[in-house]
Amino acid sequence: MNFTVNGICSSNMVLLQNSVNCIFGSAPSGALVNMMFGEVTASCSVSSDGNWKLEFNPGPAANGKDLVLTCESAGQGESEKIIYKNVAVGEVWICSGQSNMQLQMERLKYTYPDEYKKPENQNIRMITIPVKFDFSGPKDSVENPDWKVAGPETLSGMSGTSYFFARRLTEELGVPVGVIACCQGGTPITAWMNGESMEGIGDYVKRLEQLRRPGYVENVQKAEKEAQDTWYGRLAEYDTGLAESWEKLSCTQVMEAGWGTCNIPGEIDLIDEGGIVWFKKEITLTKDQVEYFEKNGARIWTGTIRDADRVYINGEKVGETFYVYPPRRYDVPSGLLKEGVNTITLRVQQNLGHRKMYFWPEKHYALASRDAKVIPTAIRNVERVEGIAPLRTESSVDKIEVASDSGIYIPLNGEWLCCGTSQIVDCPPTTFFEYEPEALYNAMLSPCFNTAVRGALWYQGESNDTNPSEYEELLCRMIKLWREKFAYCPESSMPFLVMQLPSWADDILPDSYPLYSNWALIRESQAGAVAKTGNIALSVAIDAGEWNDLHPEKKLTGGSRAAEQALGLVYGKDFKKCAKMNSLNLHVELGEPEDSFCIVKFESESKLEAFEINEGIADFTKPVSEVFGFAIVTKNLFGKEAVLAVSAEISSDNTISLELPKIMPFTRITEIRYLWANCPECVNLYSGGLPAMPGRIIV
Repeated sequence: MNFTVNGICSSNMVLLQNSVNCIFGSAPSGALVNMMFGEVTASCSVSSDGNWKLEFNPGPAANGKDLVLTCESAGQGESEKIIYKNVAVGEVWICSGQSNMQLQMERLKYTYPDEYKKPENQNIRMITIPVKFDFSGPKDSVENPDWKVAGPETLSGMSGTSYFFARRLTEELGVPVGVIACCQGGTPITAWMNGESMEGIGDYVKRLEQLRRPGYVENVQKAEKEAQDTWYGRLAEYDTGLAESWEKLSCTQVMEAGWGTCNIPGEIDLIDEGGIVWFKKEITLTKDQVEYFEKNGARIWTGTIRDADRVYINGEKVGETFYVYPPRRYDVPSGLLKEGVNTITLRVQQNLGHRKMYFWPEKHYALASRDAKVIPTAIRNVERVEGIAPLRTESSVDKIEVASDSGIYIPLNGEWLCCGTSQIVDCPPTTFFEYEPEALYNAMLSPCFNTAVRGALWYQGESNDTNPSEYEELLCRMIKLWREKFAYCPESSMPFLVMQLPSWADDILPDSYPLYSNWALIRESQAGAVAKTGNIALSVAIDAGEWNDLHPEKKLTGGSRAAEQALGLVYGKDFKKCAKMNSLNLHVELGEPEDSFCIVKFESESKLEAFEINEGIADFTKPVSEVFGFAIVTKNLFGKEAVLAVSAEISSDNTISLELPKIMPFTRITEIRYLWANCPECVNLYSGGLPAMPGRIIV
């Protein structure tokens, strides 16, 4: 007998409480399928095409029941049984998007070590949909679905944002919360939509037609793999350092060979195209330090590097990373460190000439014991934790901190020896087919459509920043599509939560007043889609990013805020929305700034509050009236635009007064902006504990 269950069912799954749920699959035509879940039962006959579907209401929230399915063939006496163990009933949400939704707790274990010390929590459960693309049409199942209960052994594989979202919901609601983590890094919104929903926007449908041609994907993958293999082969062939085992050389030997010097962190401009640069640095360890490392373990932190790296200590490889974004944190094997001089060697790969090798500032470059409380990023994020934070400058630090209750931390910032070796043409491109239109809608999202969910949390937008003008329409269409497809959501208009993009500055310092900002436009599109769409909430995260990290690690803020928006939108709890600009009173006297004024009014459920900025972040213990982040845009007769930062202060519970500069004749103010930038330098305006929403008013 061929009795199967489709969709995303497994042991440990969560069913939506007090709602119609669906389990479906295939079996021999005419067979009878029975379900028993506690006192709830359901039956159906298998249709002539071999499909069956059971609809049932599991009742109120509960934990730890078995769900038993049996199939009895018509007239043959055969039967088959499928048992799902430890099934819960509670709340179910789908959490989708790109890398900031996908980023797993494994990456965040240094930021949230206490989460790994908690016992298993039966009220937090998650299924991570396997990453797969398909252009042949919607699928109804994923391979080996596997719901997991949150606990020390399973936490690392869970989406961080989703975990903290579920944790906050279950804390408030007191019921099991299940999350369907359906996400993939780098994906534009169109990967999560079908072709019909994209019609009339861009060339997505035309591209989809190309992707559907028999053999097209396979041929591209084959050609690109051959080109990549050839490039990497030549890269290694031309690398003198590999051929001569430079990882085993001392600093004295490479200095005698004529190596130069450079400073890490920062940009390294030694090769013009793709290629390899080697780096070396020595540290001297005492006997006590070596013994401490042996007892407590050692870890080397080498920041974030563009593009790829391999790290050696005393000639032995301790770790490597193949692309730019992950922070480098490599455990040092026992017995490798020694008393006296220890040599650290980096072999770093540059893929493209126009994107220079780069070591991101305000990251850790250090050798530390594993018991040291190391904060992964400089404290610019709204979350504050205690420990050793990265340096806020690029200055050289050569001192060695002694062992203490917080462990050993030896900074590696500063001067390194360096030498470029192989230099070849830029690395050939790779097509990420999971980024293409409809790719993940078919293979990952569609199998979830028959699952009963309460709503959706969407955290995406970074990969649409090259064309932000179309994002609002795409987001509106995607929401409409999902609401049609998730047929077992109890509400006809499925609740939606949109996480607005945080701050990020790529490899440049924060710029609070740019003329153009693609991320600000994406945030505006996200807010615009929310304003147009009912039963939806926006979660503002402008203060929860990191200027030097596309993947800010402090996901507690984003996940918890999204949960609180859900609690207000769906569950009737008293949680506030972010304040946002909605009108202004502007009067300009040309050449007479003392007679000009601008009052910006915010739509706010709580009074506006501003706080003193201390080392780039708001100090919530020190209220002030001055507000950071306001600017005006001016345009003259020739169409030339300029952005001018302006002083601002709170003038009432919901208004901000701007101090306008002298406006020249034949020039007019065209926009009033607040935090209109990819990465505002700091945020200090709040309402009800939430940051005021970035935005602009066009005059």
